[in-house]
Amino acid sequence: MKVPRIINPRYLIVNLIIAFALHSIALQETTGNIAGQVKDQNGGTISGAMVMSNARVSINAARPFLGYAAITDRRTEAQSHYNSMQVTFNKRMFAGIEYGAVYTWSRNLTNASTDRSDSPQDPLNLDAERAPSQFDRTHVFTAHVVYELPFFRRASSLTRTLLGGLQVTGVYTAQSGTPLTITQTIAAATPSGSLFTFSDPLGTGSTLRPNLIGDPRGSGSLTQWFNTAAFVPALFAYGSAGRGVVRGPGINNWDLAVFKNFRFSERTNLQFRTELFNVLNHPQYLNPGTSATFNVDPTAPAGSFPTRYVQTNTTFGVITALALQVPFNLA
Repeated sequence: MKVPRIINPRYLIVNLIIAFALHSIALQETTGNIAGQVKDQNGGTISGAMVMSNARVSINAARPFLGYAAITDRRTEAQSHYNSMQVTFNKRMFAGIEYGAVYTWSRNLTNASTDRSDSPQDPLNLDAERAPSQFDRTHVFTAHVVYELPFFRRASSLTRTLLGGLQVTGVYTAQSGTPLTITQTIAAATPSGSLFTFSDPLGTGSTLRPNLIGDPRGSGSLTQWFNTAAFVPALFAYGSAGRGVVRGPGINNWDLAVFKNFRFSERTNLQFRTELFNVLNHPQYLNPGTSATFNVDPTAPAGSFPTRYVQTNTTFGVITALALQVPFNLA
């Protein structure tokens, strides 16, 4: 078992100060093997001769330790590799205004996104699990502004306290969507006398991925976020679709706030605030359904071993909900 470790990250940071503003550009690379991965030590592979529709194969016939099913343990063999470019711009408060922006362009590749819960589809082929992590976002941009309105700034103390002290702030966030992994369920009746079940055709007990036969990118519409026709069931072999082959919807959000500050003394202040989240009412969608359910094609010849299937999950590739937003807050 490997000792969990993180290779010292490499940084290149350049700071520039131009016109009272701080500009920073940073390049970062981090590599490590720290995530605990659940691995079947008794996993087998199905040979070409066994992948015959009339063989009724079971993976138990190909396991290294015959007579035993899956033997799982947790190992720190999962690896991750993160690269990013981070750009920062900050203009400190001057003449009543402050603003800044942060942008990150990154990629995080791994063969296990979570610690001690990720289980590879094929325990003998961890390279097939290498993909962007489930929390990878290629582009992340955030900008903010704080503006103190100049009204009554030079008025008397009482007038400034009662009528001045107005402040407007805004935060804009734009982010790419996260990777989504397509999984399959085969809801067909198991033929009599078979050594396998359609619900778990390889006998692994793990969630399997379908085969990828086309470009998974779709129209990006609510009813077909990705190309559902690009996925077909995998029966007697591990599915060829990798992890994270499609991306979910991103984030495009403006938050706005208006503050009224009452400054009675250096130590005594009172503030009323009105906050509006997603003030431009941009829809923020949750991820579409990623589980394909394959049933036997009803037009297939009766009595034969099922070889044609149709996808019947009505939420597969469909966005059905919005992320919860609090539209208004007064404090």
